[in-house]
Amino acid sequence: MAEAGGLNRAYLAPGTAVPQNCNREEKGKVMKMECEMGTVLACQVDACSYNRNLECRAGQIEVGGCEHAKCDTFTTEQVEELETAKPMVAACDVAGCKFNENATMCLAPAISLGHHAEHAECDSFVPAL
Repeated sequence: MAEAGGLNRAYLAPGTAVPQNCNREEKGKVMKMECEMGTVLACQVDACSYNRNLECRAGQIEVGGCEHAKCDTFTTEQVEELETAKPMVAACDVAGCKFNENATMCLAPAISLGHHAEHAECDSFVPAL
């Protein structure tokens, strides 16, 4: 679940492995994990309305899709962009990626986006083992 301040929170079983960009706190049968959300380092999709000089100017992005790790924030419609770049990955439901936790959050420290057919795609996708 995305939180203000650049954190994702998840509640997991105790003993679950915790990535480097996360802190954990165990209480009985539940472990609370807070992770810094990954940032978008670069976006090669200049057709997106949020793209300025290969930097994403969306406040945050969402990644989803079954066959591809598609950037769901991609749009060609007129948008209100932010002044600063490097938005956070607020949500990712690509369960087949090694950086995905509980099919909701991206634990990669940073991602890059590139072209795939008619949409933007997460180039940092790595199949889960």
